[in-house]
This record gives sequence, C-alpha cells and structure tokens, in this order.
Amino acid sequence: MEKFDGHYALDSRGIFKDLYNKDTELLHDVEDWIVVANGRNLVWVYVLKKDGTLWSRQEVSAEEKSNSFAKIVEQTDISMCRIQ
Repeated sequence: MEKFDGHYALDSRGIFKDLYNKDTELLHDVEDWIVVANGRNLVWVYVLKKDGTLWSRQEVSAEEKSNSFAKIVEQTDISMCRIQ
C-alpha cells in the first residue's frame, strides 16, 4: 500500500480500494482522495484521477450496498489540486 486513511487505501499502481466494503468497485489511475463529512451524517469521497478527472461517491453504512463513483469534473489542473 502506498497510502491509507480510515478504510481507504491506494496502492503503488494507483488502484484505490475501499477496505470496509469488499463489494465496492476499484478505481484505477488514482492520484489522491479526500473524505468529507458535512455534519449531517453525510459522507462523501472525492477521488482525483491521474487524467485530471474528479469522481465522487456518497458513503453508506456497512449493511447497505455501496454507491458507484460518478465523474463530476471532466478536467482539472492536477498541479492545482493536490490534496493535502
């Protein structure tokens, strides 16, 4: 594993994994990610891919089927979007 935080991990090949829900899709060519909670028990995961696209998914509880990631930005300037 290249990086991990909470129940998410990014391996050295750029594959993003949700370690909490085994049935979730793997995302390839991932640069970085961030998890955002809005205070109303809504949690979103934002994933920046190496091609500059930005993807998001609303998280669910362990007993629910995971949502799929959706592309929300077609092209970003990756040099300006490094997640700290």
